[in-house]
Amino acid sequence: MACPTLTCNNHSLTQELCERDTSKVTLLQGSQCHLNVPVLAGRCPVCNSLYWADHERFTQNNGNDVCLYLNDAKYLKVGKSVWVDHLVSRAIVNANYSFHASTATITKFWHSSFVQPSGGTFKLSRRQVWKAFVAESIRHMASFNNREIVFESNLYIDALVAAAYVELGDGGIVRSAVGHSCDECCHAFKDVADVIPRQPNDPAAVVG
Repeated sequence: MACPTLTCNNHSLTQELCERDTSKVTLLQGSQCHLNVPVLAGRCPVCNSLYWADHERFTQNNGNDVCLYLNDAKYLKVGKSVWVDHLVSRAIVNANYSFHASTATITKFWHSSFVQPSGGTFKLSRRQVWKAFVAESIRHMASFNNREIVFESNLYIDALVAAAYVELGDGGIVRSAVGHSCDECCHAFKDVADVIPRQPNDPAAVVG
């Protein structure tokens, strides 16, 4: 592999860490859980840019380290030692939008469907599920807008979400929904909610 920076003249990348110092992580690939998977990174000896599976890190002229998130990355880092492929990250996003599933629900579903039947011991956390949702959403929206997004290096997840909204939020306008209208997304305003009780004084009566 070669560094794409013009001033580096396609200089070959070197491996960032020697084999004994290479990180070993857990990789979720579809329904499979792979342990002790090595994570390799390349470094350009000319500009010192680092190239990982999901992002590139380089230093700007002002000395600040920034990260370029790769829209076509095959794997995403969702924890200190946990990576997922796009089948997993897309499933998490789809579960959220299709079933309104929370991070806790998705975590429980994952453990019940894949971990327990296989006798595995790996535990996917809610924080990792949320990171997968954020990373996949950023990748998808950036690809949709044909943009490559650069963020400050080592942002906490909340700061990353805020920065992504500034870059991709478009002032709160959902461009893909412009010109769309249907009975499901447009409802008449109600001054008073309708109450449909199942029986008198029922605290579980339906309010709509």
